[in-house]
Amino acid sequence: MRVCLVTAHLGNAFHASNPINVRGAEVQYLLLAHALAERFDVHIVTSPPDNDGPVELPAGFRVHFVDPAWRNVKGRLPRARLYAKAFRQALAQADADVYMQTILSLDTLLTQRFCRRAQRAFVYHWASDADVDRLTKPGRRLTAWAYSRARKSASHQVCQTRTQHALLTGREQARASVVPNLLDTRLQWTPDAGRHDQVLWLGAIGPGFKRPDLFLDLAEALPHRAFRMVGVLQGPDAFVQGVKTRAERLANLEFVGFVASRKDLPAQYAAARCHVSLSDYEGFANTFLEAFASGVPVVSLNADPNDLLEGAGAGRCARGNFASMVRLVDAMFDDDAWQRHRKAALAVADAHRPGPIGEKFAAALGKAVAAAGVEVRRGR
Repeated sequence: MRVCLVTAHLGNAFHASNPINVRGAEVQYLLLAHALAERFDVHIVTSPPDNDGPVELPAGFRVHFVDPAWRNVKGRLPRARLYAKAFRQALAQADADVYMQTILSLDTLLTQRFCRRAQRAFVYHWASDADVDRLTKPGRRLTAWAYSRARKSASHQVCQTRTQHALLTGREQARASVVPNLLDTRLQWTPDAGRHDQVLWLGAIGPGFKRPDLFLDLAEALPHRAFRMVGVLQGPDAFVQGVKTRAERLANLEFVGFVASRKDLPAQYAAARCHVSLSDYEGFANTFLEAFASGVPVVSLNADPNDLLEGAGAGRCARGNFASMVRLVDAMFDDDAWQRHRKAALAVADAHRPGPIGEKFAAALGKAVAAAGVEVRRGR
């Protein structure tokens, strides 16, 4: 069977010389491509790198770049039309039996329409819990309605968590699977290295839902603990500079900023006592699995994907209460409790290796093909 994974910005991962930030959803699709390539003929449709330069494509699957000529077109409508044409051409080049697309956007609508006309199976893969909330954002109601309608028309949907599955209607739930994210086993996680004495935050430093400002509040609330802030700078200069200036004033906080290569991530977790998530919402954050693989429990303000923190014991969740968050982070420095959470975290990481998770994705893709009535062509 030929499978095509569709995601907007994965091209940045193939830039040969310049380190470019790759978002969490794109990281997952790169891992997923490798996992599925052991079972299927895998293709990827994505945009080329944002910066010029040589491109290095990995072995095991084919990549089809959307022609970037649309970037140079003036006018919103002409640019969108040229992008749509180039996007459809890339989908056609992949010539897959089933297409799986992530991040609710124009790409969702274009992929769904292409699959309907070409009689191929379409799978929508959830990127975060906000995928159903985009409809309510002012100024985007018409386009959000169209994107949401395309999602609901999918042959099958793949949710990252049970929370996302519960957001679907009854009819949609019958055509949806829950498949969690994959652990990046290509990196050398070091659970037995480091001091494990810092509170770590790793994410996008910008005014969005990741809430880096709350990490600074947390450091101020616990002056007797050491904090470490790591992340790419994204957003208005005034906001980013405000975060950096405030961080530099905190004697108990080390501001690292952007880590250029994913190969350097294990070293960031090595000194962590716990990793904290302060996001307003999440899907299934890569940082959770990265922390678990490093033997680092997670303390989260809001997100607890598949009850891995409070249920499986890999950390704690404050259920939206910041005062409780402060207490839970401080409690992680109790050695007996920390060792229990650490043991659970390592077990959770082991359960999210590419092998078993890849099998679950393969099963979901098979359901999509069956639901769409697609006959897999010979030799696939």
